[in-house]
Amino acid sequence: MTDAALGPIAITASDELESPARRALRRLVARKGAVVGLVVIASFIVLAVFAPLISPYDPIATSWTLVRKPPSGLHWFGTDELGRDIFGA
Repeated sequence: MTDAALGPIAITASDELESPARRALRRLVARKGAVVGLVVIASFIVLAVFAPLISPYDPIATSWTLVRKPPSGLHWFGTDELGRDIFGA
């Protein structure tokens, strides 16, 4: 047998190999529950990373000068009976 007897082999787009990462991503997107779970987990991670920017006050630090203050620009929901920020608690 010679190589000339086989002839050229045509490769179509469906014959190309799919990478494992692309296959896993395609299977993930096909499952809507998995995508929703991934979005929820990603939002928790983003909130955890940016938590110091969202609530910059220490939740256990007391300030006797800020006892029961109404909402303001510094404390969006006001303060409690120990002067702690309610939003950060």
